Amino acid sequence: GSNGAYSCTWDTRALADGAYQARAAISANAGNVGYSATQGTSIDNSAPSASTSGDLRDFDGLQIGSPHVLTISSTDAGPGTGSGIDHITVAVTPPGGSSPSPDMSTTLNNSSCTSSGCPASFTAQWTFDPYGKPLGQYAIAVTAYDRAGNVSAPATLQSIGAQTGNFD
Repeated sequence: GSNGAYSCTWDTRALADGAYQARAAISANAGNVGYSATQGTSIDNSAPSASTSGDLRDFDGLQIGSPHVLTISSTDAGPGTGSGIDHITVAVTPPGGSSPSPDMSTTLNNSSCTSSGCPASFTAQWTFDPYGKPLGQYAIAVTAYDRAGNVSAPATLQSIGAQTGNFD
């Protein structure tokens, strides 16, 4: 630019995850070339993964009003290549619903994140309490988000059975 400041964009989608070194070069009409200092950066194009244990379908004989805990685990790419898990969402779609209910859904933030990054894995617990909620089939989708904005495929569960209030 006229003030000596320039900028550019760098599309990293085709690059493998990992550490990269970059520097800018500028050339004058006379053919002289100058280089900036080298800057390190990390590329993370890979989506994290999300999984669950304590699957709500395993709670046969659940009594209405009995809260149950779901353990959610998420992992980003291998050491030194991922940006770390920032947060997990739990989206709950009630019986007959076509989209998640904001009142029943939640975001679980990774409290171990710092200004320099997030851990490559994050495990959290979420409690589903059916008390006062309509009977029927609930869809529960768990999704992990890494610090770079990549999103996992949802781990989807079904919970309360249609007539009995039992998990099936």
